[in-house]
Amino acid sequence: MISEPKPLLVDRAGLARILNVSPRQVSRLNDAGKIPAPISLGAASKRWLVSEIEDWLRAGGPRRREWENLRSALAAPRHHEA
Repeated sequence: MISEPKPLLVDRAGLARILNVSPRQVSRLNDAGKIPAPISLGAASKRWLVSEIEDWLRAGGPRRREWENLRSALAAPRHHEA
């Protein structure tokens, strides 16, 4: 049996399934800045990167601003001192 490939992006309903909340709760969390920012694909089309949501959950689900700071710090190049 071949399993379905994991999606790269999810909509509000897909994110709700991942987080085990209602789609309306996803909207509330997004409006309150408690989840990573979605990607806008148009005026009314928002999607979340599954890989980012997985990383965010592994980090303990911090508020958006804290997550963005953490993500930036992790992505910054490291300088090695000699």
